[in-house]
Amino acid sequence: MSAKEMSKRHHGLTPGADSCQNCHDPHGNGQPYYLYKSAHPPFKNGKCNACHKGRGQALPRADMSAGSVCFKCHNRAEFQRPVVHEPVAECKNCHNMHTARYPGLLKAKAPELCLRCHDNLKVKQGKNIHQPVAAGQCLKCHAAHSASHKGLLVDDVASVCSSCHKMADYAVQHAPFKHGKCLSCHTAHGGTPQMLKSPPAVLCQGCHKLSSVKKKHKFSLGAGDCLSCHNPHGGKSPSLLRKFLHPPFKKGCAVCHQKNKPLNTALCLSCHRKIGRYYFVTHNHLTDNARGNACTTCHSPHAADDKRLLRSPVRVLCESCHQDTVTRHQSAEYRHKKMADCLTCHAAHGGRSPAMLKGNGITICTRCHTSQGKFSHPVGKGVIDHRNGRPITCITCHDPKGTNYRYNLVMDGKEALCVQCHNY
Repeated sequence: MSAKEMSKRHHGLTPGADSCQNCHDPHGNGQPYYLYKSAHPPFKNGKCNACHKGRGQALPRADMSAGSVCFKCHNRAEFQRPVVHEPVAECKNCHNMHTARYPGLLKAKAPELCLRCHDNLKVKQGKNIHQPVAAGQCLKCHAAHSASHKGLLVDDVASVCSSCHKMADYAVQHAPFKHGKCLSCHTAHGGTPQMLKSPPAVLCQGCHKLSSVKKKHKFSLGAGDCLSCHNPHGGKSPSLLRKFLHPPFKKGCAVCHQKNKPLNTALCLSCHRKIGRYYFVTHNHLTDNARGNACTTCHSPHAADDKRLLRSPVRVLCESCHQDTVTRHQSAEYRHKKMADCLTCHAAHGGRSPAMLKGNGITICTRCHTSQGKFSHPVGKGVIDHRNGRPITCITCHDPKGTNYRYNLVMDGKEALCVQCHNY
């Protein structure tokens, strides 16, 4: 294309050689002239004078300071609420003037665009990241230009949080929860588990002095794990005790806490004798943790909102250790549909089957897959997989956690899987 033709197509302008990609997609995108899909209407319609004065190469840059040109079309009220986003004074800090790869003429998508200025959030997020942050949904909580609430929140803190987090209707509510002060205890973007500002005991002692707590409980709590007994949001009584109490806890701390009595797994098994048999099975979960008590890894020794005194819902509890399994399930193209509760298939404390399954690799599957229980391929005790010397079962060929092959097959079922055993 000649320089004259180029100038004609650009309303008298001759774009620089390196400026084509500012407006055009070099790979094509189905749009006229390969313009990026997000295009400023005056530019798209060839109305340069809507923003610029003059013509040809003398065309001056539009005055975008404090949005002076932009406010001709864009509602000023959007930018004039009590809390204003600092870059609003310079629209071009976030937006392209003509076209952009991203909706809203943004120079980048969230959170990349936001983190160009708010780079301190990368450090603060830590290991546990708030889901909207992880998904790059900054605008789910924050307004882009201005807001009526501190932190550019789209609503007050309690309303923003409750839009995702269901607020239980407790008979008695903890004061911060009652008054919608979620950020008194939690960080907004990420950090520690449950996104707490500090460990529970430290956090609680910010308001509840340990000396008065010791006097009330008539027992030295040490560092204390307040959440082991109390629901931080609310409960049925002013003490905010959790819904289900461990019977010894009801009788008083001294039932378990004695001067020369170690708080180990053996202490729990002195009452829960039936669970003790899992110590001696091939695949068990009862490995002592750093505190010397395997039970308290999953169970609260005092109280919980789950009748089994579990510290969290089953799936959340399992995910805290078995993250690799969860990731594999979530990323697999084909996966087992009924995985709401791990205990559907797995025994919590242990068993004689691999992976602590509640049966062998056949019976555990045929409890649900009844019609697939009988078929032409031989399986069972007398049919041995020559690769490992174990009986062939459903999970020899199918992986219930998920794979990238139809029917959850561990390999391509057209040939690759079969020739593992059937060499022609």
